[in-house]
Amino acid sequence: MGKIMNKKLNFLKMSKVTVWISLSILIMGIFSMIENTKVFKMEKTDGSISSLPLNLGIEFTGGSVFEVDLGEESSTTELRELLSDKLTKNPQIQKSGDVYIIRTEFISNPDEIYLLLESEYKNFNKDADVSSERIGPLFSQELAKRAYLATFIGMLVILLYISIRFSFIFAQGALAALVHDILFVLSYFAIFKVEIGLPFVAAILTILGYSINDTIVVFDRIRENMNKLKNEKFSKICETSLWQTLSRTINTTTTTLLAIMAIQVFGGATLKPFTTALIVGFIAGTYSSIFIATPYVNSKQK
Repeated sequence: MGKIMNKKLNFLKMSKVTVWISLSILIMGIFSMIENTKVFKMEKTDGSISSLPLNLGIEFTGGSVFEVDLGEESSTTELRELLSDKLTKNPQIQKSGDVYIIRTEFISNPDEIYLLLESEYKNFNKDADVSSERIGPLFSQELAKRAYLATFIGMLVILLYISIRFSFIFAQGALAALVHDILFVLSYFAIFKVEIGLPFVAAILTILGYSINDTIVVFDRIRENMNKLKNEKFSKICETSLWQTLSRTINTTTTTLLAIMAIQVFGGATLKPFTTALIVGFIAGTYSSIFIATPYVNSKQK
């Protein structure tokens, strides 16, 4: 079956089409980010309000998060209006089962929100509070800087490693694939307005490692075939290498995704943004190693 498909499919030719698919998704992500600036806001340390292209969690924006069980049913709209009128500006409310997740600007004294809820909801018990978290704006900005730095250093180390192990052209192809993967995940999170917290940074670094490993497997086979198939065109060597590593790529990705999906289903609401990033990123990483990295190297080697 592999030989039959090999005759019918040409990954390098297909990449001329798939690149437009990638661009379409990225453009959708950009438009979603522009639209998101109307919804997501952040208060800076100087008191000014900044628009956000993504749904950043309090780790990056600063603020307070309360997960509470009101003890009775209430609409998110009703709860939002209550908090807006009597306590804080622009609270974000989500409902997960019996728990209400309340995100607000930084509240120094959490008892304020508990007293308000006790006065409005007779069955509310602050001792049954699931969790609360508060992060100041200065600390959140420091976390954001460290997140950007960690991602930049990770990509720089990968670029140097590929340059030394293979060549700078191969490093460019790997970097193009990694940038694609990050933008792909960001576009998904922008389109579906998924919250980005600190675990998202860990997910991005994991995706970078997974994607580069997948790409190195293909590059290693290309280098091996360059010695074996010296009389063949480089495009033929690339195509052959992709087919030789395809089953390994599919099997590895499938087994990894099955494990992550199990966490997605049974891991609870707090883990969903993290596992969602991994699922989207691993799919993008597999796709980019075939349709981004290798076609890029082939185009530069001609």
